[in-house]
Amino acid sequence: MQEHKRSQNASANNTDLERWNSIAREYDALITRGDFFRMHLLNPAMREVVGPVAGKEILDAGCGQGYLAYELAREGATVTGVDGAERLIEIARSRYAKTGGLRFTTLDLTEHLPFADASFDIVIANMVLMDLDPIERLMKCIARVLKPNGTFVFSLLHPLFETGSLHKNLREFVSRKPPHYAITRYITPHKIPWRIPGAAVRTSVYHRPLSAYVRALRNAGLAIDELREPTLPADEIAGKSGALRTLAEIPMFLVARAVKLPRQGV
Repeated sequence: MQEHKRSQNASANNTDLERWNSIAREYDALITRGDFFRMHLLNPAMREVVGPVAGKEILDAGCGQGYLAYELAREGATVTGVDGAERLIEIARSRYAKTGGLRFTTLDLTEHLPFADASFDIVIANMVLMDLDPIERLMKCIARVLKPNGTFVFSLLHPLFETGSLHKNLREFVSRKPPHYAITRYITPHKIPWRIPGAAVRTSVYHRPLSAYVRALRNAGLAIDELREPTLPADEIAGKSGALRTLAEIPMFLVARAVKLPRQGV
């Protein structure tokens, strides 16, 4: 039974990677032209939570086309970027080949992390964990490769956001209020088809409630010590559409930092 489940997971992951490879150019175009929500919500929160990186050894797990790894390397970190989508790694290598302190490797994150114990000061998974299933093994591998007191910084589509959708009822329409966000099927883990803006092929998001992430972290010996739910500031949404005004109260992203706990009995 366990082998059958492992085989199913491997097959699903291969399909997910094939889809990411097929939209690599479209995804790169979205990032390079400037995704509004990443620029105004996700990236500032990520950089604040990661903190100073000069002199740090960093693993960017699920680096995509390499934009964050590049920024960290420019600030003085030594960065290893890994991703399961070979075409995204090809883009990263070709674009950032001359950047010092930066290397990229194709690596299936659901398999293993082929790095020595206590290799990294910081591990980052930027908009990655909700694309993977399962995540428990990866969490344990991340804890293993972190140095003592190392940190794991990750971002997600907020689990509440990914399960809901915007709705506007008659009262909201008449009173010119922003639409509300309707949430369904939050507790039960499930797979959701997801379309990256501009991409012809849908990818998948694996929804989990927050408790599932906390449990996986705890079982790996990691504990959250910082949590952000970035929203749009009021001055940025003045006069904007109702959907954008909704994002002043409904977080699209979640950004967290977890610390590696001391081994018990040591």
